[in-house]
Amino acid sequence: MIRSLTTLLLSTAVLSGCAATPEPRIVDADDVGKLGPLEPNQALVIVFEPGDSIPLDLSVGGPLVATPADSQPIKLQVKRKFFLRIDGDGMKTSLDGKTFGKVDKPGSFSIGVGANQKGTRAQISITTPTPTEP
Repeated sequence: MIRSLTTLLLSTAVLSGCAATPEPRIVDADDVGKLGPLEPNQALVIVFEPGDSIPLDLSVGGPLVATPADSQPIKLQVKRKFFLRIDGDGMKTSLDGKTFGKVDKPGSFSIGVGANQKGTRAQISITTPTPTEP
């Protein structure tokens, strides 16, 4: 009797654990925000196609310099189809929509300031990670 009850409780716990995580919502980049709110703990997978643009808001602030409050976004152009998964663990990319987070080469970030005949110039350079081919 105790063994049957233990088996039933474990089975219920496993089934409850499976039911707690809904399937990810997969949506084209143009349709993000049009389908209503996500369920609790539901991942969002955004599909980006070549030619899509992603507005990038860049702001720099502090006591010495700041970007203007009315700065326009920088438009990033999508070069190839990819999937972006956003969930409680962060963001991961995929080329096939199934294998997320595996990369062949990590991304990089650099920032610098220089001066030449044209004046002083600041530069920020970001290279995204290279996802593993499926």
